Amino acid sequence: MNSKSDWLQKIGEYQNKLEEYQKVVFCEEKLWFFGQKYFERPDYHWGNYVTFNGPHSDYFDTITNTWGGPKQLEAISSKQHFGELIFVSDSEIFLLLFSHFGTMCFYSLHQFNKNKRCWELFFEFEENNKL
Repeated sequence: MNSKSDWLQKIGEYQNKLEEYQKVVFCEEKLWFFGQKYFERPDYHWGNYVTFNGPHSDYFDTITNTWGGPKQLEAISSKQHFGELIFVSDSEIFLLLFSHFGTMCFYSLHQFNKNKRCWELFFEFEENNKL
């Protein structure tokens, strides 16, 4: 290998950037992009970028080297104290909502419907499940 071009290949061109930040997972030969919108948290005197408040999703098919096209997501929560984690398990994409203020507490697990391109409630945790 003499240069970057020996091991790095450009596979596609994105039309336009919708959100400043993205979370990306690989699932079933596709790179799935989930935008992160700025979420103001006035009760805590700060804000951050999250996926659960309704940005967009898009995917890049690594077989055909084509984009699926952006789709707006519905917000699944407006709670100010939530954190989130996006992960893949058994070829499914999940979003875990939790709080880690003072102690770790899980709230809900959402599964991404890849056909409809929306988050669907998969599991709701019981209250007071603090770790």
